[in-house]
Amino acid sequence: MSAFESDATLPSLQELILHRTGSNRNIDDNFMLRDAFAKLLYSRPVRVLDLSDMLIKEYDIGQLSCFARYLEFVNMSGISVLDLANSNNNMDCKLPSLKILDVSRMNADKNRPAYFWCVKEETGIQTKIFNENYTTVSLDALYLDNMCGNTRSRKLVASSPVEVGCSLGSTIYLKNAYLRRNFISVLDIELDLTCPTIIDLLDLSDNGLQYINPKTFWKITSLKQFLLSDNSLGEMVSSQPEQFQQLFAPFERLENLDLSRNKIALLLDGVFTRNRHLKRLYLSGNVFKQFSLNLNELTDLEYLDLSDNLLLELDSTGLAKLNSMSINTQMDFRGRTIQCSECEHYNTVKWLLEHKESIFSNTSLTCVNSKEDVDSISKTVEENLHYICYRNNYIRRNIIFSVLAFVCFCSIVVVAFIRIRRQRNVHRQHRRRQQTIRRLDNGQLQFAAFILYSSKDEEFMRNFVYANLEKNLHLKVDSDRELVGFGDKNFKIGHCIMNEIIRCSKASAVIVVVLSDNFCSSDFCLQEFDVAFRVGKPIILMLKGEVDISLAPVAIRDLFNTYVRVLWRIDDYGEYELMTSWDNVCNSILELGGVLDG
Repeated sequence: MSAFESDATLPSLQELILHRTGSNRNIDDNFMLRDAFAKLLYSRPVRVLDLSDMLIKEYDIGQLSCFARYLEFVNMSGISVLDLANSNNNMDCKLPSLKILDVSRMNADKNRPAYFWCVKEETGIQTKIFNENYTTVSLDALYLDNMCGNTRSRKLVASSPVEVGCSLGSTIYLKNAYLRRNFISVLDIELDLTCPTIIDLLDLSDNGLQYINPKTFWKITSLKQFLLSDNSLGEMVSSQPEQFQQLFAPFERLENLDLSRNKIALLLDGVFTRNRHLKRLYLSGNVFKQFSLNLNELTDLEYLDLSDNLLLELDSTGLAKLNSMSINTQMDFRGRTIQCSECEHYNTVKWLLEHKESIFSNTSLTCVNSKEDVDSISKTVEENLHYICYRNNYIRRNIIFSVLAFVCFCSIVVVAFIRIRRQRNVHRQHRRRQQTIRRLDNGQLQFAAFILYSSKDEEFMRNFVYANLEKNLHLKVDSDRELVGFGDKNFKIGHCIMNEIIRCSKASAVIVVVLSDNFCSSDFCLQEFDVAFRVGKPIILMLKGEVDISLAPVAIRDLFNTYVRVLWRIDDYGEYELMTSWDNVCNSILELGGVLDG
């Protein structure tokens, strides 16, 4: 400390490592983390401070937080304090640059009053924890590993919700929180967090956990990575399956879940129903003999680790479950040699070969054959098993081979005929669309579609029909002029309405009739339809909601019963919804426009 009294001593110091400093048990000789130590951090850009496993006399966190302006990483794991009575745990100032805090083995110091819970097999937790000086916390990583500093297994139980309070406006943001090797077999508490808590990664691995109350972390809905490897949650799966099914329900943003080495033999359907964004699922090192978990809801799943399990074969149910996954999911079956000696193993081997591209490290897949030799899974192994399964059918297959060959030949001919006919239809439709487009380009047609509608449906026509039809037709017809016409906009003022209907109908490829109860009950609309109908252009009926077709004249009823209509329905929110695509509507208009001349 005397060396650092001068600011000229190591003015650019960035890392201060005091690991295991202070081993003298004489209380008068040991180091104190108080004002003098805090001030040396104020004049130097110290980013890393390692106080791990130190033996100190006393400390003052309040002074340290006010003077350490540049600290990014603080390691206080395993620290021992001789004089706790004169030590201050309250942080008077916020460390603005702090990113990583390691306070592992905090309760390994037997001088601390909190040490009692570390020695008891079962500890009841108080139902309210409140710190009025608590301020906003924002860290990249918080390490709370092996807090008791031993391997004694214990249970944490609370009969009522444990309230974790904080001052108004406070927020907890932890990018990564590590609570490993704390040797807690039962975590039966319900955390009631009264301030916003955001945690991206929570690591509870290597704790020996046999049970976790589903409401322990239920308010940390931001969780994206949950690491639970090297525990014993198989006990919870077998004894309390309903609660295990709810364990991951609050974490709808969860992307990575590690359940490796948990002695799990079976996972029931519904465990990951709420985790639709799960990308990586680790189930390695468990005791699965069959795969029974339905994963079809995990549409974003990219990696499934089933390595080092007891999967000797995959029955039809297990294969069906695996087939329900996304085709982009990579699977890992390493570490276990399956059986390939009997007919019942055929489907497993066949499935593995069919999905070889989706299997991680697929070249290492092996099986034990009928000679008890380890053989690489290959097409030869599949053929051998296939022969074992179907050798009694070979003679019968040879007899009917000629018949099947003839049927196959006929089927090929029929399929080829249908395909050629379909291609011709596609070509014909394309040719008709191009013909209509050419007629629009050279001025033979003024509009692609002319719309007839009731004036009472003006708002519907303009909001839902005209703008969408105009926009989508322009995607197919390279033209700057209007492609959709209707009376109020395109009729010549002062001219006879019926003559204008005839003119616009003749200048259009297709007539679109927005058919509604208003249209059917209007004599004027029906007269307009009759005039347009006599022009002879193709007519497309567009039904606005439920229409009483019995009110329509015979010509409209014939069109309704003969040709496919465009339907609008009212959805659950009271909005009009088109039952087909605009692309389909536009293609039909352009194709019908070329029928007469094509």
